[in-house]
Amino acid sequence: MSRRRKPTRPYRSIASQMSSEHHEAFAASQAAELRGDWAAALRHYRRVPMFRDSTYGEQLEVLAALGDDAPGWLVARWLTVTARRHGVDQRRSKVAFEAGMALAHPHGVDLEALDLTYPEQATSQLWGRDWMMRQLEVYELGGLRDLLLPVPPPVGLAPELVERGGPVTRWGRAAMGGYRIGGLDDEVRTLHDARSGAPREILDLGLGEQVDEGTHVLGRLVPVDDEPGLVLEGPPLVVDEPTAAAVAGRPPGWAEIVGTRIASRRLPLGCTLQPDASLTSDLPHRSWVSLLGLPMGERPDQRPDTLVGQAVAAALRMARDRPERVSAHRHRIGELMIDPLLDHERLARFATPQHLLAWDHLADAVPALARARCQEMVVWCDAAGEATG
Repeated sequence: MSRRRKPTRPYRSIASQMSSEHHEAFAASQAAELRGDWAAALRHYRRVPMFRDSTYGEQLEVLAALGDDAPGWLVARWLTVTARRHGVDQRRSKVAFEAGMALAHPHGVDLEALDLTYPEQATSQLWGRDWMMRQLEVYELGGLRDLLLPVPPPVGLAPELVERGGPVTRWGRAAMGGYRIGGLDDEVRTLHDARSGAPREILDLGLGEQVDEGTHVLGRLVPVDDEPGLVLEGPPLVVDEPTAAAVAGRPPGWAEIVGTRIASRRLPLGCTLQPDASLTSDLPHRSWVSLLGLPMGERPDQRPDTLVGQAVAAALRMARDRPERVSAHRHRIGELMIDPLLDHERLARFATPQHLLAWDHLADAVPALARARCQEMVVWCDAAGEATG
């Protein structure tokens, strides 16, 4: 578990450190995002040194690397993020923040749980990590709906970007639901309505690798082009059975229900705070650290770039020694394979004949987004074998 770092200098916000050139680069990055040009957006974004360790920058790297291969559900999920970053109505963020504070944190905020370097970072951390604030801003207060309005560029989204999101225009109307996590069949996860028990099949994005079958959650099921036609719009909120059943019975009242149960301490304080999310799965950002026995969703004491090679070695050992376990970790391993930290230089030492079968097994098991990298390593391992043979 990460420890709170003692500040070595006075607090300065990122905005106060940005020069006019940095602001120009940021504006250029946002304009490129609205065009759907993730490579250009990333290039401009990286011109701002204060954004160096930003999770959002890493998401742009993943999107830029995938390019036209990014599936519609991933583009749609990114648009829900964009709805908060490009909000034309600043009042919406303020209303969502104030409502989220009142409902989700009626007894105050545990600053230690936020793992802050400076207390002044609390507001931005809450805005970025609180599940309720995000839900209110993107859905109830119309953030996604307004982003998708047909406004011509450079103010609005490029129409082709909306098209790439598949049925994303229907996401803004999706109701909140309460569910019990059911079983997994290949790439299809079953969720059961927490009140009626009715099953709903969704595209599996790794939810069962973080929480056990039978766990109750709140979330929105949204349409996608991929089979079976539904997916969670983002990581759900883990709750108890009474909360899930109450929301399933009265979806429009979900915020009031959750707020009441937090205020009465039937739900734990701080339960709406989530770790940084991954766009490409239902797991936390850099969930692959759990392959090394580290807590999923918590920042490790070591820098991730010092751990990524160790995680690859752990995944290959699993595929070699206990291949039957790989399927239970497939999304974590997939997240590792597409992480921007895993560059060709770090992969080179694993391109040996001894690793060929392990890479082949991983290629069969990981999600489609990560398959190409594993297949590429199979080719390199095979070539290395021919060179030494």
